[in-house]
Amino acid sequence: DLLKLLDLSKNLLNNLYDFTFKDLKNLEFLNLRSNYLEYLNKELFSTLYSLLILDLTNNPIRFIESYSFQNLNLLLELHLNSNFSIIKTEILFGLNEIKFISMSNYSNFESKDAEFVKMAIGTRKYKRLE
Repeated sequence: DLLKLLDLSKNLLNNLYDFTFKDLKNLEFLNLRSNYLEYLNKELFSTLYSLLILDLTNNPIRFIESYSFQNLNLLLELHLNSNFSIIKTEILFGLNEIKFISMSNYSNFESKDAEFVKMAIGTRKYKRLE
């Protein structure tokens, strides 16, 4: 597949199944902004080996399964603005090239998430956290 950019923003999506994107191995930009996604499992993005930018902004995400982004080794930008999930450090595993993580307007950023920020800043791979 030669598809490089997929924009599914504002499509009223509320559920994406395991391996939804399995045939999009060359995809570089995935925009899932402003949908109704509540749960992200670890198989959802597992075959997006070429992904550089993932935008999950403005979704009512309740849970991101640990290691959900572990196969996104080339990911440079992760946008999680205006979501509702509790972030766990394990979602960072595998993000070796990440340069930008955006988490503005987070409603459930709890004190235990300080470990997440400390880890992100401590590795110096994360240029900016909003």
